[in-house]
Amino acid sequence: MIGPAFESVLVMARGGDEEAFATLWRHLNPAVVRYLRLAAPEAAEDLASETWLKIARTFGRFAGDERGFRVWVLTIARSRMLGWRRRMARRPAAPMAPEEFRSGWRSTTGLRSPSSPMPPAVRSPSSHSCRPIRPRW
Repeated sequence: MIGPAFESVLVMARGGDEEAFATLWRHLNPAVVRYLRLAAPEAAEDLASETWLKIARTFGRFAGDERGFRVWVLTIARSRMLGWRRRMARRPAAPMAPEEFRSGWRSTTGLRSPSSPMPPAVRSPSSHSCRPIRPRW
């Protein structure tokens, strides 16, 4: 904790003083990285960097004391971590090998193999679905 000098360090950091911002970073970054290592070990350093970029961009919006600043910083870190988790949930955990593409999908996915026959509705679209769409102006 910075202590009584926090207000002056915050004002100087808002004014663009790099040393003041570095002081804030030195005091809070270890806590940010520790939190992110528990929540997302494989991406903790990257998420900490993203957190500090967001802090630098939105620094002028903060109003409060040292404790409030710590909460604000860790809230941003949590938001970055949750966004990262959402992105990772949408991506496959491991890339597929080329031979997996050739032999079809793994049976655990529950998806159709590329070599299995397609259902009739997919194979031959009806004439109804092939009509051009007219604009409604």
